[in-house]
Amino acid sequence: MPARSSRPTPEAPPGQPTSAMLRRAAAFVLDSPTERQRLTRTNAQFAASGLSDFLITGDPAAADPDRVLDTLRWGGQLIFASRHPAALDKLRHRFRGRVEFALEVAPTPLPGFDLGAALGRRPRVCVVRKVLLDRPQRLGARQSFDVRLIPDRQTPHRWCVTKRVPSVEQTVARLEPLLPGRSDQHVYRLARKLATKVFPVLLTRETGFLTLLQERLPEAMRSRVPRPLRVMRDEDGRVQRLDMTWLREGGEPISPTAFTRQAATLLDALHTVAGVIHLDLRLDNMVVTEAGVGFVDFGSACLANEPLDDRPMLHALFSSMLSASRIRRDLRRLQRKRLVTSALFRDCYPKRDPAIDLFALALQMTRPWANPAFRGLVTQRDTDAQIDRLLRLQRHVLRPRDPERPEITTAAEIADALAGRIRTRTRDHEPVGPIFSITPQHDPAAALIA
Repeated sequence: MPARSSRPTPEAPPGQPTSAMLRRAAAFVLDSPTERQRLTRTNAQFAASGLSDFLITGDPAAADPDRVLDTLRWGGQLIFASRHPAALDKLRHRFRGRVEFALEVAPTPLPGFDLGAALGRRPRVCVVRKVLLDRPQRLGARQSFDVRLIPDRQTPHRWCVTKRVPSVEQTVARLEPLLPGRSDQHVYRLARKLATKVFPVLLTRETGFLTLLQERLPEAMRSRVPRPLRVMRDEDGRVQRLDMTWLREGGEPISPTAFTRQAATLLDALHTVAGVIHLDLRLDNMVVTEAGVGFVDFGSACLANEPLDDRPMLHALFSSMLSASRIRRDLRRLQRKRLVTSALFRDCYPKRDPAIDLFALALQMTRPWANPAFRGLVTQRDTDAQIDRLLRLQRHVLRPRDPERPEITTAAEIADALAGRIRTRTRDHEPVGPIFSITPQHDPAAALIA
């Protein structure tokens, strides 16, 4: 008898049907070639990512809401099939009241099981979709707005993103854990200011920028930023709710070099074609989609040379957000350590300068997989020479040979350098390696709490 291997068996992808009933359930729910292709890809990527777009099971233990939340990507589906009505009733009960999920398909008989139907045991399928990014208690510092997925049959994914100004009560609930020791009255006053004055302004501006990008960006790039679908305004004309297209993460895995090249090309179009500066280009605000690397969350954006001096509230708002920005803190920390010396970044704060976006891209381009959502989508398959090239390019951007005359000053030049159209002078005597650590990412509007 051959010896049994001591190596652990790799965990099966949660989207892999393990019985004829589950295969039939998957085929019933995933009724388009696009969705079936997504299933194949997500199963292939699961070992690297630990995340899946689908969890297909008939096991009640595997359908625990917390486990499902940690397994699925945003917008992922739990496809649960069973012959037992009690199991389906229990599933619906467990997910009732969990705002992170939406019941997409109520228990529905599966076709093709006539014998089971005759015996009174026809299997049924139930589908639950993950509509929040995470548990509400974890979103307080990450999100200022109420952001979730809602059904929309007119869009490619049949779901869209809705972004709402939160109520005063919702804002209080998010602020309380962030402001320990502050009085209830103080927290309420701040929540009221944010919910009734600040957030509507930010969402109104984001709506305007997304509309502008759809008008100005090259057509091939428009699908890489959200497109406004519907807008709900208050009596003063300020946006209270914005529905927009969902830039769903997925597609074939790309290398860090491809990630950086695609991000740099889109950023160049933002700056030079649309005249827009993002100002919050963290990995949390980038997505990897079938259309390529995209950007989201334009609430902090501004126009190049946008005059704000005659708009006191907006000027104060941007000053607060920029002064407490995580990107700014990283820049100041690295400048103190002499790891960023380029004159390009010397005075980009408190100005609203395109160099802020360039710094953010350069800071993160060698380790995009630091965003857990990118695991399995951005691989580490670059050759040693390609990784070395990215690291050297990062140094040329942040710490050039001549700080007063940096060779790379635009996103287009980053893309050109990766394509070999620009040759940069090297510092052969310096070791090549990461020069930074990424600080935790938070919503820049949290700066207004201080």
